[in-house]
Amino acid sequence: MFSAKELKSRAKGDLPALTAKRMLAIADALDGTSFTAAARAVGLERQAVGDAAKRYNAEGLDCLKDRPRSGRPCRLCAEQAIGPNRITTDLDVARGLRLFGTL
Repeated sequence: MFSAKELKSRAKGDLPALTAKRMLAIADALDGTSFTAAARAVGLERQAVGDAAKRYNAEGLDCLKDRPRSGRPCRLCAEQAIGPNRITTDLDVARGLRLFGTL
């Protein structure tokens, strides 16, 4: 287990936003802040902070990463997953079309 100071320093690294938020909330809770106040400080729900704290106590730091979600897997390739605006723009440029407005 890490101290609150260590969790805060690790949260500043190259991590997904939700993982960093969970780390910061747990660090606040270790400093004596309530789950409600810690959740409010990082923009999470109180229940999410409580669940993350339970997982952290049971499994350690790796459990704070996003878990795989259920449902149908994404069928887009990495290039397509960047966003629909880029795909549409690339196709329209290739066809010589002009779009006005936003998608």
